[in-house]
Amino acid sequence: ISQGAADGGPRGVLGLLPPFLPRIRVPPPFLWKGRERQVLFYATATGPTLPGSERNLRTAVVEILKSSGLPFRGGIVNPGPPYPVPPPHLHVPAVSRARHGALLRTAMLCLAPAGNNPVTKRFLEILASGALALTTGLESVRWLRGRLRPGEHYVAIRDDLSDLAEKAAYYLDHADEAEVIARVEA
Repeated sequence: ISQGAADGGPRGVLGLLPPFLPRIRVPPPFLWKGRERQVLFYATATGPTLPGSERNLRTAVVEILKSSGLPFRGGIVNPGPPYPVPPPHLHVPAVSRARHGALLRTAMLCLAPAGNNPVTKRFLEILASGALALTTGLESVRWLRGRLRPGEHYVAIRDDLSDLAEKAAYYLDHADEAEVIARVEA
């Protein structure tokens, strides 16, 4: 994984095991100083449920962020069957892949909760974009141990999301610390 130079230089190609993940090519990110003070997360209501609950994890992320009072952009999109219909208060129109990439490069914080696998394409896109990644579930990934470390390369949030709003608020209020983590090369 290459996030680019610590001086804000261009980012490279992300190539990562397992081999079924395609290479992700991203343009250079905007400088940190131009990023919007917001949390970004667009998703479908698919993937795992919140531990100990019947609630969809991605839906729970949006509910927490919308009710937190933090500057949040995103929600649950409905691309149509076979995807579940999101609750009306969480539904947002879909954004194109190009628009989503542009949003990643301008937001300070982006969410990448575990999907069907702990390491998601979204997580890799966030790392490559230069935003600060908040994610769940990476501690269980053996091949990442010692390579990507919480607090150094990304911010770990609890699998039950109980610290999501608190950590998002902290890093929005401490942009200098967020920038240090977001700029570390993996």
